[in-house]
Amino acid sequence: MADMGPELEFMAEDVETVMKNAVQSTLGIECPWVPSKVNGWTAQIVEHCLKSLTAHNKRFKYVVTCVLQQKVGAGMHTAMATVWDAGCDAHCKVTSDHGQLECVCAVYGLAISPTKDPLA
Repeated sequence: MADMGPELEFMAEDVETVMKNAVQSTLGIECPWVPSKVNGWTAQIVEHCLKSLTAHNKRFKYVVTCVLQQKVGAGMHTAMATVWDAGCDAHCKVTSDHGQLECVCAVYGLAISPTKDPLA
């Protein structure tokens, strides 16, 4: 999809800012590990990202993932694999440290083509 306009341009910097704001507003700088709150925190981060990205009025379908892990000295490895149109689809991720936990948040942006009128 070449030259579809700015509404089909995935702005990684803007998406990263949205993710950082969502994580920061949910977890703050230092966050204790509370297992009973992890599901709520991840849901809140994902929802915040989706609402903020939707407000940008870009022609994208967004997929947001969030992983929280307690810091106990073990490593965390994540990987992304995608098969799509590299000309307009993209992804980005943010990793952050919040005291007793680590967070990895990722957003995948899949461009939605403008609908063409079959009668035109």
